[in-house]
Amino acid sequence: MKVAFSPLPAYSMEDLEHAIAQVPDAELVDAYGIVIRAVADFWMQLVAPDGVLGEPLEIQRDALARRAGGLHVFIAPDPHEICEALAHVGTADLELHPLQLKYADHVLPILQTADDQAVVAIRTAALDKALRAQFPRCLVEASQNHHFVLPSGAHTSLFIRLAEACVDLDTVDLFAYWVALELRRSDPEGASQGFKLVVDHPSMLLLGVRISKFFRSNVAVHALRSYSTDVQTRTETIDTLAKFEAHKLVLLIGIASTGRLARFVADCARAARRPPPATLVVFSVQEIPAVQVLCNLPLRDYSHFGPDEKCGLCQGGSQPVNVSGSTYLVGYQPGQAVALPRQRFDKQRKFLERYGKVPGVLRVHYDDPNEYVPRHHAFYIDVGSLMRAEEFRSEFSEALRNLSPRPDVVISPSHPTAEVLADFAVGLLGCSRVRYVNALASALDDPAVRDALRTASTVLVLDDVFITGGRLDGINRSLREEGAALSPLLSTVHFLTLISTSASEERYAQRKAGLTGTHRWAASLSHLHEIPLPDWHDKAHCPWCKEAQLLSRIAQVDALMEGPVVDRLSALGNLTEGLSLQPYFLSNTEVNVPPLGDQSAVLSQGATSMQLLLACASAIQQQRYVRDKPLAADRYPAPTYLADRVFSTNYTERAIWLALLRGLRGHELEPSLKATLKEAALALLPEHPEAFISGELAVVWLCGSLGTIPNTERARAFFRSLGIDWRTLIELGFVSEEISAPDKWQADARRTGMWRTTALFRAPWRHFLRWAGGVAQGLRSGSYRRKPDRVPSDTEP
Repeated sequence: MKVAFSPLPAYSMEDLEHAIAQVPDAELVDAYGIVIRAVADFWMQLVAPDGVLGEPLEIQRDALARRAGGLHVFIAPDPHEICEALAHVGTADLELHPLQLKYADHVLPILQTADDQAVVAIRTAALDKALRAQFPRCLVEASQNHHFVLPSGAHTSLFIRLAEACVDLDTVDLFAYWVALELRRSDPEGASQGFKLVVDHPSMLLLGVRISKFFRSNVAVHALRSYSTDVQTRTETIDTLAKFEAHKLVLLIGIASTGRLARFVADCARAARRPPPATLVVFSVQEIPAVQVLCNLPLRDYSHFGPDEKCGLCQGGSQPVNVSGSTYLVGYQPGQAVALPRQRFDKQRKFLERYGKVPGVLRVHYDDPNEYVPRHHAFYIDVGSLMRAEEFRSEFSEALRNLSPRPDVVISPSHPTAEVLADFAVGLLGCSRVRYVNALASALDDPAVRDALRTASTVLVLDDVFITGGRLDGINRSLREEGAALSPLLSTVHFLTLISTSASEERYAQRKAGLTGTHRWAASLSHLHEIPLPDWHDKAHCPWCKEAQLLSRIAQVDALMEGPVVDRLSALGNLTEGLSLQPYFLSNTEVNVPPLGDQSAVLSQGATSMQLLLACASAIQQQRYVRDKPLAADRYPAPTYLADRVFSTNYTERAIWLALLRGLRGHELEPSLKATLKEAALALLPEHPEAFISGELAVVWLCGSLGTIPNTERARAFFRSLGIDWRTLIELGFVSEEISAPDKWQADARRTGMWRTTALFRAPWRHFLRWAGGVAQGLRSGSYRRKPDRVPSDTEP
C-alpha cells in the first residue's frame, strides 16, 4: 500500500489544502493516500474531545476533496514537535495514532483513527524513506569480489548501520515515534505502568532515550554492550537482561538479518524460567517469523546466507569482510595467520631450565604481597623463592661485584622481597642502605643514612622484578627532585632488577630512556634475566580468574558439592599462594599432565607443566610485538591470528597445547585452529590416553575461545564426562539453541518447582550412577580390572 508524504507541516485546518498541493505529482501515482504532518499545537486540537474543529473542517471539505483527488487523507503528529511537547508539557497520555479524514454524502467530514492496515503502510513508508535518505552513510556496499560477515555469522552483500541514519533529532524522533506508538498500541496497560527498555547496542542509546519521552511513566533505558557472538558476550547479555527480570522488559533491535539475537534472548529467558522480553525490531532485511518487525526493508540485489548455510558468495570466489560485533566497524577478513617460530623460546629457555623447578619460583594466579595493596598477576616469577637457590645467589653476587663503579649506597623499595635483596647486597658490598617509601627525604631521620647520601657518588637502585618500571621511576624522580640537596656528589646510578618481565620491547625502551637519559649523572639499567610475559596484571585479564568465575557460576546453578569442578574451585581460591604446581583443570585428579618428551623445540626433556607454561606464554608475548608478522588480533583493518599449523604440525605435544592455550586470548586463534581444537575435544573419550586435556579444553571452550558450543550429542557427552550438567550450560547461555527432548524432564522439573528440591542431591547421585554404569559395562565386556597405579606428578622426583 503506497502512501505519499507532504513536505510541509500543517499548523491549522486551513493549511491542509496547501499541504496536499505540495505533494509532487510523481509520488501520487498509484498512491493509496496522502500523509500530512501536524505540529504539536494543531495535533492537540485535532485529538481534543470537544470537537472544536468541526466547523473549520466543514469549510475545508470541498477544497480538501478536490485537492486529494479521491485519495485518502491521513494526518499524523510531527514526531519531533510532539516529542518536544510531551517532554515539556507532560501530556504523555495524549493520543498519538494517525487520523484519517472520512467523507460521506451529505454528512460532515469526520476525523477518525486510521485502521491498522493504514498505520502499517504509513509507518513502513515513513521509516523506509528516512533510512533511504541516508543510504550513502548507512548502507555499506562491498566492492567487487567482496562481501560481509555480520555479527550474527550471516554472509551478506550489504551491511547496514542504523546509527548512521540518525543524523539529526528529526530523524531520531521519527524512529522513536513509531516504536513508542507500537509499544503503546500493543500493551497500553504496560506502557502506562513503566518498563525497562534495552537497546541492542550503545549506538542506539539516543533512540532509546527519545522513545522514553513518549511515555508518562518512568522508562529506564539500557544497552547491550555488543552483539552476542560468543560465550562471553552471550553471558554479558544474559546478565544484563537478568537485572530487570522483576520489571516489564522490552528489547529493541535496530537492524535484524536473521532474528538470531531475538531467538537467543527468548531461549535463555525460557531456560532460566523467566518470561521472555517483548522484542521489537525496527528494520528487518528479510521475513523473520515469530518476531515483531516495524519495517521490512527490501533491498535490491541483496544476497543473504545464514550462519548455518553454505555461503554462495564465498563459493563464487568473493572474499569475506568481517563486521565487529562490539564496534560494528568493518575489517578485512580473513586475517593473516602467523606461526610461532622456534627462536621465540630462546630468550627464556636458560632461566626456566636452570631455575624453573625451584619450588615456588614460577607462579600463576597470584596476589603479589610486595605491593601495598596486593596486585594480582596472571604470570609471576617469585624472586623471594628464587633467592633460596644457592646457584641464583651466586649469580646475584657476581652481578653485584661486576658493577662499576662500586656502589656507595643501595636504595630499594620497602617490601619483603626487596628487604631480602637489599640485605644481601649491603652485606656483600659493605655499603649503606636507604629504604625508599614515597621520597628519599622520608629516610633521613637516620643520621647515618643522611651522611651516606651526602657523601655518595654511586648509587645502586635495587628491586626484584621489572614489570612496568613504575617503582624504579618513582625513585628516579626523587633523585632528580631531591638529589641536588641530598646527594650533591652523585655521578653514577645503577638500576638493577633480578628479573624483567616487561611485556613490550617498545614500552621497555621508553622506560629505559627515561631512567638512564637526561640526567647530570651517568645511569644504566640491567637485569639478570629477561622473560617477557603477558601484561595481565589484574583479575579482569587473568585466565585463571575467568576460569574461577565461570566454574563458580556452573557450581552455583548446578548445586555442586563435590567433583572436579568443586575441587578446582578450591585450588583457584587461594590467591596468596597462587598455583605453583598444577596450573590446569584436570577432569581426573589421579592423572597428571605428562612431562615434556625428548626432542622438543620448547624446552629440554622432563620440563614440568609450570616451566612449559611460562615458556609458551613468553614466546606468545614476544610474537605479539615482533615487527615482522606480529600476532595482532585487534589490529585494524587486517588482523593476524595464530595459525592452525602451530598446533596441528609444529607443536603437537598435548602438554604444549595446554601451555599455549593459557597464554592466548580466544580471538587470537585462527578460525580453522578453533575447529581443530573443538574436534580434538569431542573426539576424546574418558578412557583415551590423551583425555587429560579434556578439562582444559572445556575451560577454554566455556571461556568463549573456541566459539559456540553446538547442541549435539557429542558435545553433551564431552561436558557430562567432566561432571558439568548440560542443562546448566543451556541456562547460563553457553548453549543458545532450544532445549531438546532428553532435557525435557529437567525443564519440566524446574517449571513445577521440583528442581530446587532435588538440585542439592542430584550431583552426588549423578557421579555414583556414572561410576556404577562404568563398572557394569566393564563386567559385561570382561575388561574390568584393577585401576592402574597413579601417574606421578611432574613435580615429583
